[in-house]
Amino acid sequence: MSEATTYSVPKGQTSSVGKPPLNIVIVGHVDHGKSTLIGRMLYESGEIPEQRIKTVKETCKKQGKPFEYAFFLDALEEEQSQNITIDTIRINFETESRAVCIIDAPGHREFLKNMISGAANASTAVLIVDADEGIKEQTKGHANILAHLGIHNIVVAINKMDLVNYNEKRYKEVKKDIEDYLGTLEIKPLAVIPLSAREGENIIKKSGKMPWNSSPSFLEILELVPLPEKSKSRKLRMPVQDVFNIGGERIYMGQLASGKVKSGDRVCIQPSGRVTNVVKVYHANKEVESTTIGQATGLVFSDKIFADRGNVITLDSEKAEPSKRIVSSVFWFDKESLKVNHQVTMKVSTSNTIARVLEIKNKLNSNTLDVVEKNSDHINEGETAEILFGLESPLFVDDHSEISDTGRLILQRNAKIVGGGIVKMTSIKSVPTQTGQVKIESHKRSITKAVTWRIIAVIITMIVTKLVTDNTNFALKIGLLDTVIKIFIYYVHERTWDSLHYGRKPQEKIKN
Repeated sequence: MSEATTYSVPKGQTSSVGKPPLNIVIVGHVDHGKSTLIGRMLYESGEIPEQRIKTVKETCKKQGKPFEYAFFLDALEEEQSQNITIDTIRINFETESRAVCIIDAPGHREFLKNMISGAANASTAVLIVDADEGIKEQTKGHANILAHLGIHNIVVAINKMDLVNYNEKRYKEVKKDIEDYLGTLEIKPLAVIPLSAREGENIIKKSGKMPWNSSPSFLEILELVPLPEKSKSRKLRMPVQDVFNIGGERIYMGQLASGKVKSGDRVCIQPSGRVTNVVKVYHANKEVESTTIGQATGLVFSDKIFADRGNVITLDSEKAEPSKRIVSSVFWFDKESLKVNHQVTMKVSTSNTIARVLEIKNKLNSNTLDVVEKNSDHINEGETAEILFGLESPLFVDDHSEISDTGRLILQRNAKIVGGGIVKMTSIKSVPTQTGQVKIESHKRSITKAVTWRIIAVIITMIVTKLVTDNTNFALKIGLLDTVIKIFIYYVHERTWDSLHYGRKPQEKIKN
């Protein structure tokens, strides 16, 4: 399988410097028209070179097909002959006010790993639904993946309205169905728009064939979609992507996932905990006073310290601990099940480590959202679950509800993407046992175990005494005396150790 294909089609020879970025992933059932929508939009807006239009016309003619707008995006001749899209394709272009990157994610189930990697870089999604067929299991599955990747900014495009004669009643039926399902995921779509990608209706401008429609066109939606706050937190988070030595300066490059950074800030390199000062800040190949969320940034430090790809830069005043155990909501799509004690590679932003499954609970069917099993020992393809992971080396992550970029993860096994999800909790109070299950000893259970052990010990003492002395009354008296003395000694022993601080460690706090 080839790499993801990128097309750059800058509008009007303008520069994207200064324009806010908008990353959009296009998802939906394989036959519902994702690539056709993107191809038609680019064609109508004059972004496709004449030579490429000519090539597509010739290809369609040879195959005896009508003009296929989706072929503008297909990267391989083999894909065109099969009339499917395999690769995740990224299309970079500009509107009047935004630098847009559209990610066309494949709809085939066997290509879901490409969708996971594509959606992991998006802040907004367009969910395509066929007006004639309505929502399918694959539609629900893709919506669920988006929810578990924390992408709640969703525009629903009800495509192929030409197949239902642009009927308003059918549009409202499909609209209600998809809104109801998204509601079960606690998602309210930003907009639900009717269109026909093949016929070009409601793509660039409002369609005259749907006078009942009051929503903007698809291109207008791209201008109106609110630029999401990448983080609810103001805390500085800059995952290091690379390190360069330029002109004698060691520059640490990355994109700010949260907060802002300025010259003079005292920062901490996670997970090592090393502290230093920022002496220079670079953005767009020039030195600046500060940068903020979403901006590509280069930092120069006052000290010669070691930091590499995968480290995260934070403010020293906002110290936080890297995690050795995390709870994550995971969508699993590999044919081989994920089981307790299995190991996978966990990737968060630019960092990765080996993660072991300690516990699987509240396993869900990803399409129906029904609870399949609680406290399971495995998760199958197409299922979702809350999973407790133990990490081989500490990762600096955040709860996704606080900071999305450092709270979203991808799982790999044998170099293949096999799942994805979001961080729900970055620390946990219980300690994993050797079997991998996480258990907490309650006070009631502890007392019951002590009493039953004492009873067993007394019975053994009486049996041995009876065998040695052949005196039943004496054996009973020895048993009673043994019980009283040892309970008293046990009580004094426990109270004494409770008052001592030797060997104690502070308990971890549960982060809600």
